[in-house]
This record gives sequence, C-alpha cells and structure tokens, in this order.
Amino acid sequence: MDKWGIVIWISDLLHLTNVSFTSSEAAVILLVFAFVINVPFGYFRARQKVRSLNWFMYIHLPIPFVILMRSLVHLDYKFIPLSLAASVLGQYVGGKL
Repeated sequence: MDKWGIVIWISDLLHLTNVSFTSSEAAVILLVFAFVINVPFGYFRARQKVRSLNWFMYIHLPIPFVILMRSLVHLDYKFIPLSLAASVLGQYVGGKL
C-alpha cells in the first residue's frame, strides 16, 4: 500500500470523505485534535533530558498527524499558525501534568 493509499484508508476509516464541514467547524476539529494529540507527547517530553533525541521526537512526532487531519477536514495553509499554537499549548499543558 503506497502513501496515498494509507491516507485514503484512514480517511475512509474516519468517514470524513463524505462529511462536509463548515470552515469554522473544521477549524475547531483541527484545533481540538492538535491540542489533544500533543498533551501526552508533552507529558513524555517533559520527562526527557532537554534537547535529547527522545525530547526532539516527542515534539515532532504529532506533526504529521496534525497535517493529515488538516487535509482530511479540507483546510488550507492559512490554518497552520492556529494548529501550531494549539500544538504548542498541548505540549505545554502536557508538560505541566
């Protein structure tokens, strides 16, 4: 299965291909997803030595999932700063747990 086959499979699995969202609904879905997925990664990141490989990985591993969700809900590049802010906030909150 190639890269796009996996994306289509995940999209079908989530049933997002047949669902239409307004721009504000899609933005809320993306921001909540970016925040929630980054909380556990922030929790684990805070327990690693700063600037170690694990610390770096816990920061960057959720990014492809946020990008995938942004494409699945059909939002363009203008929402990248908002999703980045939600991701940073999720990392911060997870680190404080």
